[in-house]
Amino acid sequence: MNQTITPSSLLRQWFICAVFLLFYAGVNAQSASAAISGTGSADGFQWKSPATITLILQQELTQTNNALLQPNLTDWSEAMLKGYRSLLTFTQAQMQIQGSQKMTFVVDKALELTLAESVQLPLPRAMVADDLKATKIELVQKLTNQ
Repeated sequence: MNQTITPSSLLRQWFICAVFLLFYAGVNAQSASAAISGTGSADGFQWKSPATITLILQQELTQTNNALLQPNLTDWSEAMLKGYRSLLTFTQAQMQIQGSQKMTFVVDKALELTLAESVQLPLPRAMVADDLKATKIELVQKLTNQ
């Protein structure tokens, strides 16, 4: 089966490729501008306003402290709640030190301090270390417009 390439078919294929490339370039440019527009940061997150972040952290701390007052908590639940309370407290402290313009660093540093924190019962804290890393991701979702 012999196919001949005519100038019109070549032109048509070139046109299709050009349209595809223009579309692809436009999508990439749009994605790049969306990542840095508004209240976004260089890491691609669009953090909520500092006042909103402070309010969310305070609400989370209140809920966590109330949960810790519940009777008959398992060792895991208590360790998770205490770890989350530390994460929230360190996040608040790091916001004061670093400012709200570096929120990714703030939350990462807060997790680092939480995991390195000297606690009365280190075994339960070590038991929930990976869960606290997942909880940090959930906290970032609460503090961003994602």
